[in-house]
Amino acid sequence: MDVKHVILQQIAFQGVWILCALGGARGQSWPGVLAAALYLGVSLGLPRSRVSDRALVPLAIMIGLALDLVWVIGAGWLAYPGTPARLGASPLWILALWASFGPTLAASFRWLRGRHGLAASLGAAGGSLAFAAGARFGAVEVAADPTSWLGLALGFGVAVPLLLAASAHFEGASLRSLRGSLRGSLHGSRLGTPR
Repeated sequence: MDVKHVILQQIAFQGVWILCALGGARGQSWPGVLAAALYLGVSLGLPRSRVSDRALVPLAIMIGLALDLVWVIGAGWLAYPGTPARLGASPLWILALWASFGPTLAASFRWLRGRHGLAASLGAAGGSLAFAAGARFGAVEVAADPTSWLGLALGFGVAVPLLLAASAHFEGASLRSLRGSLRGSLHGSRLGTPR
């Protein structure tokens, strides 16, 4: 992926983030959900997009749901005051944000694959900063207890390397499948068997 594409993707993702946070602060999920759908439709529909990027969307949503269950219901560290939860503890706008985050992370931060410590550190810092900014927008409330920030950092410190590892796995699996299909096609054409 070239630098121009990475920069454009990051700008577009930041736009999704802002619309999710602003909508969430106003009790409306639709701006973020619409922005995420448009972003995912364009970025995953491009010829350059990978099958692995598409596979990360449901995984990122499941990770977001699991973390929200811990953060909101289990520990009481977070609350989404403006928007009602739709799935478990999560409003739709935060799930849209997670859906957009997975493929963005995999494409723009491929260089972090295999660098688990660095990925965990950057995930912990970046996730905490994102929630701090979301709190400033009024989209989320984070408990004043320092443990809540530690819990957020820990959650993102696990989620980011996990999504990167899953991306590498999905990409490897799709390449193996493609190679197998190509071998089968070549083998069939040599034998004169129709495909």
